[in-house]
Amino acid sequence: MAVTRLPRDPGPAGWNKVLADPQPATPLDGKITADWLVIGAGFAGLAAAHRLSKKAKGDKIVVLDAVRIGDGPAGRNSGFMIDLPHDLTSVDYGGAFDADVAQTQDNRLGISHAREMSNEYGLTDEAFVMSGKINGAATAKGHAHNTSFAKHLSAMDEPHEVYDAAQMREITGSDYYQSGLFTPGTAMIQPALYIRGIADGLRKDGVVIHEESPVTDLKREEDWIATTPKGQVTRGERSSQQLWICQIASDACVYLRLDDAGIVTARSGQAGGACDLGAHAGRSRWNNGAPHSWDGRRPVGHSEPVYI
Repeated sequence: MAVTRLPRDPGPAGWNKVLADPQPATPLDGKITADWLVIGAGFAGLAAAHRLSKKAKGDKIVVLDAVRIGDGPAGRNSGFMIDLPHDLTSVDYGGAFDADVAQTQDNRLGISHAREMSNEYGLTDEAFVMSGKINGAATAKGHAHNTSFAKHLSAMDEPHEVYDAAQMREITGSDYYQSGLFTPGTAMIQPALYIRGIADGLRKDGVVIHEESPVTDLKREEDWIATTPKGQVTRGERSSQQLWICQIASDACVYLRLDDAGIVTARSGQAGGACDLGAHAGRSRWNNGAPHSWDGRRPVGHSEPVYI
C-alpha cells in the first residue's frame, strides 16, 4: 500500500508557536517491532494509543507521525470540542431526531475520553476546560435560528438556556447581540497544548512516539511492514501471527473505537490500493463493522487488519 500524499501544512501552526519549543524530535531510525502500531499522532491516534495502553498492558505500542505533534491538523483547529451538531443551517435541525441523538452520543464519548486523558495527565484549564458554548444571534435571522435550535434541543431533552439581549449585553459587554443560546457540553481547548500534553503523558506510560516519521509504505508480505524514510516497524514477537491489527488513525484509513467495556467497534472499507494520509483525508465512504469483544490480548473474532 503506497502512500501517495503526505501532510503538507500551509505554514506555522499559531497555537503551537505561542508555546515553548518542545524537546527535539526522535524520528524512527532503524528497524523496530510493535504489538500495536498507530499512524498519526492527532486526536484519534493518541486517544487510540491511550485506550490501548489501558486495555493491552505490557504490549509495545508505537505511534508514528509525519510532523511534529501540534504542527499538524490537531494543533490547527478552532479550539472547541462540541457535543451537539452546531451548523444552525444544517438539515439536521429539520427533525432528523435519531441521527442527532446518535451523533451527540458519539461526540460526548470523544469529549469524555479527552477529559479523562486531560485529568489523568494533569493538563491545565488552558489546555482543556468544560466551558459550554453560546450561539450568539446578531440579526433577526440568527435569532430565528436560535429559536428553532432551542425547540430541537427541547425535543431531544437537552439542557440549554435562552438569553435575551440584556443578558447577552451583560455577558459580552456589547449591544451587538439580540439573543443567545447556551449549551453546556462543549469543551474549550488550546489545541497544541492539549495534544502535546497528551503525547507527553503517553510517553511516561511507555508508549513509543516517533515524530517526523511519515509512513511511506505499508504492506504485507510474510509480515506487516510499515516503512518510514529511515526505518521500519514490524509485528512484535508477542503478537499473534493471525491477529495482529494495524491501526491507522488517519481519517482516510481507519476508525476504531475501544471503549471501557472492552468493545472494539470498527468502521472499515476496501483493503488494499493506495492510502492517502495527506491534507485531503477523510473523504472515504465508511462501512459499519460489527463490534468485537476484547479478551485481554486482541479483539476476538477479528482476524484481519482494518483498513479504509
